[in-house]
Amino acid sequence: MQLFISDNYSIDKEHIIINDDRIVHQCLKVLRVKTWWIFLLQDNSWSLRYTITIDTIDKNKVSWHIIEKIAYHANKVSHTICVALPNRIDKAELIVQKLSEIGVKNIIFIASKRSIIHELSEKKIQRLHSIAVEAIEQSFGRHTPSITVHTLEEIIKNNSQRDYYHYLLDHQWTKINTTNNVTGKSIYTYIWPEWWFTQDEKDIILQQSNSQSISLWDTNLRMETAAIISARIVHNL
Repeated sequence: MQLFISDNYSIDKEHIIINDDRIVHQCLKVLRVKTWWIFLLQDNSWSLRYTITIDTIDKNKVSWHIIEKIAYHANKVSHTICVALPNRIDKAELIVQKLSEIGVKNIIFIASKRSIIHELSEKKIQRLHSIAVEAIEQSFGRHTPSITVHTLEEIIKNNSQRDYYHYLLDHQWTKINTTNNVTGKSIYTYIWPEWWFTQDEKDIILQQSNSQSISLWDTNLRMETAAIISARIVHNL
């Protein structure tokens, strides 16, 4: 069964018409679908998922019949990974792919003081978004993460309330405090290249309420590895 993610569709009673060129091309040219095939469809708001089957096919569109509508409830934890911009775009692509599969809500790339790359073009961000969508479709995930680029100061300024938890991945060997009630909270995890935070960057994060310096391992993890492991740990809180 194939999952499609798109906002470009319309509903008429029990029928859906998908006008997304990417999905139409995949159905007609790649999968060569038949009228009895069954698929899953959800939009980027991820609260609803439809089980659908094909009614009609023509050169420009595919018409589907709704078999089932499934509501979805969000995870109790809203997790945002704040990761320094890596030195190669393929590392950013790997981070986005894996964090999308795990279910991270937001991915924010930051130009840290030790970053080699300090910005991403709109074209590269669109490429990362496409990778996220493909990862969600392949893994049957529920949420397509937002992917943005901000400074550390911008993130802290907008997310400094008491309902936010800030975890800075450092060498200090401390496990995440799971005794706190994180239901309905927002968790921000900060990951730098091999944990090379400057003292100023550490101070900005750790001065916030509900902030904690933690370590995930007793070795010096690569940034992309730390992002994947921390995402999974927080997802299971």
